[in-house]
Amino acid sequence: SDHTGLASYFENLGLSIYISKVDGEILNSSKSISEPFWENLSKTEILQGLKEDNLDIKQHPGFKYRTKSKIKYIPAIPGKYIEIDKYKFKIIDLKGHTPGMVGLYEEEHKILFCGDHILGKITPNITYWGAKHGDMLGKYFESLDLVYNMDIEYLFSSHRFLIDDHKKRIKELYGHHRDRLDEVRNALQKLGRATVRTVAQNMHWDIKSKNWDDFPKPQKWFAVGEAHAHLEHLRALKEINVEEQNGVLYYTYIPK
Repeated sequence: SDHTGLASYFENLGLSIYISKVDGEILNSSKSISEPFWENLSKTEILQGLKEDNLDIKQHPGFKYRTKSKIKYIPAIPGKYIEIDKYKFKIIDLKGHTPGMVGLYEEEHKILFCGDHILGKITPNITYWGAKHGDMLGKYFESLDLVYNMDIEYLFSSHRFLIDDHKKRIKELYGHHRDRLDEVRNALQKLGRATVRTVAQNMHWDIKSKNWDDFPKPQKWFAVGEAHAHLEHLRALKEINVEEQNGVLYYTYIPK
């Protein structure tokens, strides 16, 4: 919602809307509760073990603040350019936070607009987008590596805070996810076999709540999605296994 909630407003002003084809398809398939995006999310909830939490899609922030009309967008294709006055911005692939996230890089002036890819004082939510999109955390790491090696003097990010040293911040983000991966490993070693929901319950969250039952319901989607992304990365590394039983995914740690 904070990515595209104003898209129709700007479109109605006569402005051009650029978005990657992947994210554009997601945007235009989430206008109503009966459309594919929300139907898939409901199915994913069951896979993750969230059925017992009785979550209501209508309370999901992405649904509450969604764009309700189809957007006629221009596909932002990595490798292509957008020219504005003396600036020539190259569209670059920054998938991770979303399956089709892109950034704009101006090589001569060493400027990068990166959206939510790198944030100053919080960490981007890396979530599970379904089997179609695979290991999103692994893809996020690849995008971080790409930006790390770029010549950047001005990094324009989202959520208010400026980033003076992109390489330092990327190292911090890597450290954060290493810690999260260790949390997931430890949870599975302790539990033996667990749903995504149970793994999320055994992770630390910076939310003021006494326990999972007290956890704000909208935040359960984000927490479980993040846990799922980390589980899928460990599965891609062949550290854990997954099996489906009665429509629910169960992960197990592979002893070394």
